[in-house]
Amino acid sequence: FAEYRPVTTDTDPADLFPSVGERMITGLPVETITTLGLSTSSTAAGEAVTLTADVSIAGLGETPLTGLVEFVADGDVVATVPLPNTRRATATFIDPLPGQRSLSARYSGADESLPSESAPSALLVNAQPTSVSIQAPTAALQEGEEIVLFGVVYGRDMMIAYGPGLGKWVVDG
Repeated sequence: FAEYRPVTTDTDPADLFPSVGERMITGLPVETITTLGLSTSSTAAGEAVTLTADVSIAGLGETPLTGLVEFVADGDVVATVPLPNTRRATATFIDPLPGQRSLSARYSGADESLPSESAPSALLVNAQPTSVSIQAPTAALQEGEEIVLFGVVYGRDMMIAYGPGLGKWVVDG
């Protein structure tokens, strides 16, 4: 069995780990921080949401970077955007299905900088609102007389028509 002994040195620990500025001068890759912003935290299915990733060098904020940013929704890459000597990448996200999404941004890193990933951001995608139009005969009805109803349900990019035998009509509840 091995015996471990602490190693002592007269070297200041700060000298063992170069600062961000020293890492840049020596050509060592620097740590980065990636954050993700959403234009909204709740949207309707099929509506666009703008995703904005900001990538910065830890401790130096405004330094421009190169590399790629991947925008990720529920573990799947939905967009890859180059970071051409800037610190910001944007993409448009459109989800056709309602539900809760977890979005994040991943910076690929480059020769001068290490990769990083944002914390996840939640996006609630709601179902599209619908409207219903029902048409009935305009003539006065007699008690016990049957009528035929026609209806149309409108939603985003869809229209469904109902007529006799094509759906269930509920009257008064």
